[in-house]
Amino acid sequence: MLTSFDYYSLSLFVGGFVAIVSGAIVYINNRHGFTNLAWFLLTISTAVWSFGYFLMINAPTYNLAFLSNWILHYSAIFIPVFYLLFVLAITGYYERYKKILFLSIVFLVVFLALNSTSLLVRDVLPKFIFHYAPDAGPFYIYFTLYFFTLVLFSLLVLILKIRNADAMESQRLKYIL
Repeated sequence: MLTSFDYYSLSLFVGGFVAIVSGAIVYINNRHGFTNLAWFLLTISTAVWSFGYFLMINAPTYNLAFLSNWILHYSAIFIPVFYLLFVLAITGYYERYKKILFLSIVFLVVFLALNSTSLLVRDVLPKFIFHYAPDAGPFYIYFTLYFFTLVLFSLLVLILKIRNADAMESQRLKYIL
């Protein structure tokens, strides 16, 4: 049986639900828009990560926690690439930065291959108040660098666009920022 809804569990569960709803609403309203597709992919990967993390920290068995860890990390590997894709779509900078996007996909593939090994996450162990939490492997630092580098780069692209946009578009992008 899963534990009661503490702050962490509740925030993961609600966050996953909000991600699915916002992604679905945007995508259903325009299934052909590149920006809408990018947002949908980002929100689905975020929701899978959120629900996977929720399940892992509340898992009643080691095997379920370990499986949940794989699922949450598979989706986490996609999040920064989909975020970059979304930012490139809303800024119109796809052509300008598509080589960086393709390079990020190379790293995505590498981390997908590493996810099922102990090089990324060695194990899931009881930690702090959680039944299980990931025990980082030796390559986890590189995953962390990959994740934050892509997110920071995406934020810089967004800020660059805000600085170069007219007042109305700049305001719209500030809300997204």
